[in-house]
Amino acid sequence: MSTDFAPRRAPVNGSVVLMLGILSIFGIPLLGPFAWHFGNQALAAIKAGTMDPNERGTATAGRACGIVGSIFLTIGVVVGIAYLIFFMAVIRPMALKMQDDLMKDTPVITTTTSSKPAPLKRPKARHGDGEH
Repeated sequence: MSTDFAPRRAPVNGSVVLMLGILSIFGIPLLGPFAWHFGNQALAAIKAGTMDPNERGTATAGRACGIVGSIFLTIGVVVGIAYLIFFMAVIRPMALKMQDDLMKDTPVITTTTSSKPAPLKRPKARHGDGEH
């Protein structure tokens, strides 16, 4: 009775890596680094012989999509930071200046108060009201 077993090969989740990579390109760029990392792990496991070599294509494609998604994520972060800097440095001061200019051009309504109240005026009688 022999206890010599062949090494057990766990299946590579190449389809999961590919799904993460595709999602990172088409909508959720945050998944790009995960697809890239899991793709690297899967390819290392395939090279070491602990994973199914038939999954090499999907793992490689998922890893490549993860790299592209990571690039999109980086571009999005850089553009977002540039937008915030632009808004804070250029647009906000312009808006505040416009607001100040509008406040200067708005006439100020002042009311004068006198110590003596205005006299009450009686309405004039109209012709034909019954007064003779």
